[in-house]
Amino acid sequence: MSCIFCSIVNKNKEASYVYEDNNFIAIMDKYPISIGHTLVIPKNHYQTILDMPLNEAAMLYVLVIHIAKAVIKGV
Repeated sequence: MSCIFCSIVNKNKEASYVYEDNNFIAIMDKYPISIGHTLVIPKNHYQTILDMPLNEAAMLYVLVIHIAKAVIKGV
């Protein structure tokens, strides 16, 4: 089964990228539930967040806060 998020990370699917670094990407949700709905995705594939190494999960949540503040400022 193909992972939609891996397809986006590998740039095989179109997305509206708002951020990218070596470990994560942030994209606008294709079907947003609110204005500015943004997804922050690790570049490494994990079945669930519980499979992520703790240091990577911590980096993810720090990034989520930065992205959320930027989204709030932008919209």
